[in-house]
Amino acid sequence: MKQKPKASEPLRRVRHARALMRLAQFMALALFGVAVYCFYIRDYREGWALVAASFLAVVLLALPAANAWRRQWKRQSIIAGYGTYAEQTELDERPHMAPEQFELLCLFPFDFNATGDFDVHREIRLTCRERTVSLTEMTVPARIRGLEALVDGVLIRMDMPRAPVSRLMLTGTSFGDLDILTAWYRKNLRLLPAMFSVQQQMQAFSDGSEPGLRTISQLHRITEKRARNIVLSLAGRELNVFIRNAVILTNPPMGFGQITQQRLEQLGIPELPAILDFAFDTEALRAGADIPFDEEEDRKQAGLQTVIHEADEDFRRPEEHE
Repeated sequence: MKQKPKASEPLRRVRHARALMRLAQFMALALFGVAVYCFYIRDYREGWALVAASFLAVVLLALPAANAWRRQWKRQSIIAGYGTYAEQTELDERPHMAPEQFELLCLFPFDFNATGDFDVHREIRLTCRERTVSLTEMTVPARIRGLEALVDGVLIRMDMPRAPVSRLMLTGTSFGDLDILTAWYRKNLRLLPAMFSVQQQMQAFSDGSEPGLRTISQLHRITEKRARNIVLSLAGRELNVFIRNAVILTNPPMGFGQITQQRLEQLGIPELPAILDFAFDTEALRAGADIPFDEEEDRKQAGLQTVIHEADEDFRRPEEHE
């Protein structure tokens, strides 16, 4: 008979926290149920005492247990999910970013007259192969199709060890019409509509350089799930991705079913593995492909090491861009 696999430490912690919450809720509910019975048999003195006891059980036991359960879910889901792709994870519930910092990215038309509505909610910082990847949940004032709008989403930022193209923007249709976006990128970034396409619901803008087929395939994988709601910006090694209507953490399950490892590991940003594969150019290596061992691949392998022995300047673009 096959033995069930042992639950991971994050899963055990989450299950323990939820069990304590359920126990506290049951105790409060049981006290209130006995109070109702006392009123039914007209024992009002005992009934009111039990009502007070059930109220105290809610305030002192049930609510703190529920808060502890939510905190444990956030902490352990980050470790089990994002921790799969990073050496270190950190959750910041009070991050700071000035509106001017986001404005300088020029990802989509920004409403300069409504910077007071700009708000940063929380941020997860990952350390992946000694590089920092930040995922910031925020609300951005924008002008979509000439109208004011508050855009909720997640901004993903990182500095890559390679520069696949010099300048490129991929913008989903939910961020505006082609003529408005063309004017915006031409004014702020000197980019024009590109001749190539990555997704049907996205428009590409570039400085005249075009990525190779391999790079387009990697960008297609990043944007295939939410093409119309994604803005992807490449500026040399700087990668910025904004996903509209996205959140960095999944909500804790409120039902009575068993919490599974798969549910705990579910990413709020499922595009992250594809983004990291593209940033480090590790897709072929992770697939176990038979890659010729030569000088170029040796440099690429150095970029995968936890301790990077070579300087960033030693990395080169893929062959199709040379």
